[in-house]
Amino acid sequence: MSNFSQFFNTQPTIDIEGKTHLKTPDLLGKKITINEYSLCKASHGDTAIVTFKEYPDGFWFASKTVTDLLTSIENAGKNKDLATEGMAIILGEKENKTGTSKYITVEEA
Repeated sequence: MSNFSQFFNTQPTIDIEGKTHLKTPDLLGKKITINEYSLCKASHGDTAIVTFKEYPDGFWFASKTVTDLLTSIENAGKNKDLATEGMAIILGEKENKTGTSKYITVEEA
């Protein structure tokens, strides 16, 4: 965690020490199951650190879309359900209407 700890105002509650940092392009279009996450305050805003059932030795800094989804789940008190059952998703990528930038989409798998 030492490489990333300088960016966090609150430390993650999951252990990512020694795990591989997964990149978003490597996850696009694949069915992946969130099995653990930690919501953190970072220097650039809120973010979620996520681990996946399919990548037990990896972690991912979630996109804003996924961070917002996990924040909503936590605020609704459903995070225990996610921890028990996991949440299967498929990440996609779309261009905005003007074609000037891309954003991550999330589908239920």
